[in-house]
Amino acid sequence: MIGLILRRLLTFVPLIAAVIVGLLWIERARMDYNSEGRFFDEQSMVVYDEGGVLFFGLLTVVSLLIAGLAIGSSLWARKRPT
Repeated sequence: MIGLILRRLLTFVPLIAAVIVGLLWIERARMDYNSEGRFFDEQSMVVYDEGGVLFFGLLTVVSLLIAGLAIGSSLWARKRPT
């Protein structure tokens, strides 16, 4: 019972993380960066660097890969004869 709950959590946590980080990735990619690769948000007084786009993109891909491995592992464990 506990193993099943942990397996479900290990499946859904990376998926949720991938969705959140993916939304941040899209938001960062749409920003209008200047020639130096920076964007200044006047409302929050924060400077965003264009290098964050690559970071969030990689984090999204890694989260999706982990989720895919977790889903594949749980499907393989279900079909495996006991």
